[in-house]
Amino acid sequence: MKNLLSQFDRREFLLVTTSGVVGAMLPYRLFAGRVLADTDEIVARFAVGGDLHFGQGEFEQNSTNLVDWMNRERDQRGLDMFFLNGDIVHDTTDQYLPLKERYLSKLQMPMWAVKGNHDFLAKEQTWNDIWEHPENHVIRQGDFSWIIADTSRADNQDSTDYTAADLEWLTKNLEEQQNQRGVFIIMHIAQRREGIDNWPKFGVGHSRPERAPEGEQVMQLIESTPNVVAVFHGHNHNERGRYLSGGKPYFFCSRLGHTWGNTIGYRIVEIYQGGTAKTYQYDPNADAVLEAHELNLKSQNH
Repeated sequence: MKNLLSQFDRREFLLVTTSGVVGAMLPYRLFAGRVLADTDEIVARFAVGGDLHFGQGEFEQNSTNLVDWMNRERDQRGLDMFFLNGDIVHDTTDQYLPLKERYLSKLQMPMWAVKGNHDFLAKEQTWNDIWEHPENHVIRQGDFSWIIADTSRADNQDSTDYTAADLEWLTKNLEEQQNQRGVFIIMHIAQRREGIDNWPKFGVGHSRPERAPEGEQVMQLIESTPNVVAVFHGHNHNERGRYLSGGKPYFFCSRLGHTWGNTIGYRIVEIYQGGTAKTYQYDPNADAVLEAHELNLKSQNH
């Protein structure tokens, strides 16, 4: 059976256990009442979770849990990458290094950091200096691409300023991925203002209504791009489900920290050899699969 990622060898991309066995302790997880596919059918698997808010609430325990959960995912079903989707710290510029050194350095898979509205930068800081990649970034492996799109701006230290993604940059980079089998977009803040098509609170235009059209332009771009598979948001701690617009699914991922919101958890995406993909929100404390959905992939004959 043809590997969907073609040029992408998952065995090389995964940081496998010292025994060389991934999934030896595989627990059964149910998706829509059925056991998820065997690990040997998975060609790519990644996690998205955000709103750690390092420095707020029980942040030390939350950070320890995050690392433990991601490493457990890697050991049990394999995890190729993890996206920490914004509000990594909380209104500070000096907590990135402690978070990285004490906690995130223990992650056993590649991680990319998405900038959130509470992720402040000092004048002399850049996102690239901290995370070794810029705020806007593309990861490309075989037939699939992942786009990180910033919804804050440079060293702006106003956490109420919810901004649209850089339309020019996103347009250029989506065009460059047009021959990819699928593109996944990760951005912290939803681009639609609340109330439009029953969209939830805290999107672009929430506190500055004049910015709402900028977010709508971003969504129009996404929805006119055939190979965008899904968009993943954080920011609104209450949301962990799916919203649909223009034929595209927009998923929220609840939270990994802080003191308010829905159940702590993260979202998993699995891509299978047969040309299918699934995503589900996972509650690690209850060991429960929540908000599970099928994903539509572009035909292999593209």
